[in-house]
Amino acid sequence: MITNRKGAFATKGTFLLALDKGDRLCYNKGSIQKEVTDMSMTKRTVALLLTVLTVALLLCACGGTSVKRGETTDDTYKNESLDMTFTKPDDWIFYTDKQLADLMNMSYDLFEDEDLIESAKVTTVFEFMAISRDTKSNNNVNMTLENLKPSKSTKISVEEYAEISRNTLREQMPNANYTFGENDTVDLGGQEYLYFEANAHYSEIEMTQYLFMRKVGNYMVCITATSSDGKDVSYFADMFS
Repeated sequence: MITNRKGAFATKGTFLLALDKGDRLCYNKGSIQKEVTDMSMTKRTVALLLTVLTVALLLCACGGTSVKRGETTDDTYKNESLDMTFTKPDDWIFYTDKQLADLMNMSYDLFEDEDLIESAKVTTVFEFMAISRDTKSNNNVNMTLENLKPSKSTKISVEEYAEISRNTLREQMPNANYTFGENDTVDLGGQEYLYFEANAHYSEIEMTQYLFMRKVGNYMVCITATSSDGKDVSYFADMFS
């Protein structure tokens, strides 16, 4: 059980997804390398890895309003500074900070700092990740906040950010064979977000992702929703209020 968990862990480094000479799916962060060799037994793991790599790469893509980290309880993530509440489906669970850190090999020893994102000690924080308990499904939603000021990217538009995201995924994850939809808008909890659809095709894995983005002052709110069973954008939009 996780109650009143403060979201976020620091994200640093670059992740690369590639097939090596042994036809293994690998990702690298500095000297850290993990690989998946048994596709039949680890299909869910690989799909989750693709999801995490998507987020990690986008956090490295770019570098007024006060934005604070939100809080996660058993069923909801709430961020008052963004006027946002995410309510997970009953059969989903939230990842704990330790699970997220272990999955991405990231440090979370700065969590106690309430001004972490505003102080620019890190440029991006991972707010939450929620995932279905269904082992046949890889449906999940995660959210990050990026402080654009340290990278002098405060003038970037949401449309420009979306294009950078497409290019980053296309260039850094070629084995995922991404195809992208056009920009559109959707209401998430009363706020308008730009979003686009990204479809990944790796081996036997077919995965659809919806990448939602909204600029709030000098911050970019990024939400990634992933489906492997044909869920459309409205399914995920209904989780926000």
